Amino acid sequence: MPIYIVSHLRLRRPFDKDFRVIYVGPMSGPESPDDFAVTDAIQTPHIAHQNKSFCELTALYQMLNLHPASNEALVGLVHYRRPFVQGPKWLCRVIRTTQKSKFTRGLSNALLTRYSLTQQKAAQLLKDHDVIVPVPVTLKTSVEQRYLQMHIASDWDKLKHIIETQHPDYWAAFQQLAKGHTLHHFNMFVSNTAVMHHYAKWLFQVLDALEPQIDLNGRDNFQQRVFGFLAERLFNVYLIKHTELKLLHLPVVQLFNESVVAS
Repeated sequence: MPIYIVSHLRLRRPFDKDFRVIYVGPMSGPESPDDFAVTDAIQTPHIAHQNKSFCELTALYQMLNLHPASNEALVGLVHYRRPFVQGPKWLCRVIRTTQKSKFTRGLSNALLTRYSLTQQKAAQLLKDHDVIVPVPVTLKTSVEQRYLQMHIASDWDKLKHIIETQHPDYWAAFQQLAKGHTLHHFNMFVSNTAVMHHYAKWLFQVLDALEPQIDLNGRDNFQQRVFGFLAERLFNVYLIKHTELKLLHLPVVQLFNESVVAS
């Protein structure tokens, strides 16, 4: 089973042949233009038409269709400009800095080839862990306060009500996240497909209840991405709730488009 690289732009072939690209948004459709890629609409049912508000979740939804639940099969989702790096945080800064110039980009690419998480490395790491996730960020305010500052408060309030009334077994974890100051970003992970199924089915149950309550009319493009933003928080709620999962935190490097996008 592959680790998927989600993208709304056409990408170069991944350096790890075991990775697969999953196209969304403008690149979506029943067929992929590349033999190393699928799309979020390659099989029905799908929610590809909701990509503007669900972001990379349209890819996650398709992954549920493509791969049955298994404790042995590995699966993952990363962003086209955000690979996991198996190394210290300073290495990410070196990789990003050396990408900026065509004279040093060769060094950056060599470091990416050596230190980026590959499918083979992930399989080895998951022998002792259940989920690979990004290193969490520490916020100056609580997670709830940060969301209220950056987004629409009523969306958060509606989500709180759904968790409290429809998923009370997750309510304590939700409160812990809301009051805390750490957050795993990006909706990125690598795990087995059984974990993916358990998490994603719960996530879409929550979002299916929330979606009819949220009016996207009149919102700018940023605020239309509401379900992707809320899913980032819900992924953290899931990890807090399921303490039986052994997490491995890896840093993520932010790449430039020219490093990965096809010309």
